[in-house]
Amino acid sequence: MSDRHFDNYVYEMCQHCDHFVERNDCKCQGMKLSKFVHLDDGSQEFDHDAAHGIRHKLRVWKRLRPDLFKHHRDGKIGPNSIHHSRRGKNDEK
Repeated sequence: MSDRHFDNYVYEMCQHCDHFVERNDCKCQGMKLSKFVHLDDGSQEFDHDAAHGIRHKLRVWKRLRPDLFKHHRDGKIGPNSIHHSRRGKNDEK
């Protein structure tokens, strides 16, 4: 599948940070879970629960927010990098 195929998918931005989010479909009994989860590389520590926000197709996000797709010198992309905005995150240790 080409990258262009994904350009028409709709992605939603967390209202508290620069990460995309998706609905949390986990059905764990006895646990209070957030309605949304961050789509991140797993190394982030957030100071908030994921929350739905603005939605756009991926091609629109690339045009509006090219910083979300920038490759940084630490090898990470966009908001997964320490060099990107730290809004909504606890500092990485």
